[in-house]
Amino acid sequence: MARTLIRPGGRSERIQIAVHKAVRELMDEQQDEELTVALIAARAEVPPSTI
Repeated sequence: MARTLIRPGGRSERIQIAVHKAVRELMDEQQDEELTVALIAARAEVPPSTI
């Protein structure tokens, strides 16, 4: 049986928080049609491939 490693925090959680925050901020600032992965990535300071 495989064990599942559950690790709170870490890089993955920080990235998820940053991306969600970026999306909320951008949605408040502009029209939904103008949101792009590139804009979200830039705001969250992650590469677009992360999203």
